[in-house]
Amino acid sequence: MESYIIRIYRRDTLNPDSVSGLVEGSSLKKPVVFSSIREILDVLRKSTEADLASKKTGPPKYKDYDE
Repeated sequence: MESYIIRIYRRDTLNPDSVSGLVEGSSLKKPVVFSSIREILDVLRKSTEADLASKKTGPPKYKDYDE
């Protein structure tokens, strides 16, 4: 599971979708600036899709401890 830091610097109390800030994460090359809730979700979705595409090993293998 990937971890992210979402920093919100400004928000409009009359328009809840209007927020400004940045998203940081180990899978992101640099912090990404956003100006709406939709942009936050797009950043997280694209990062997750890129992470899944880079993994070609399939599901994790679990050791059988009864051996």
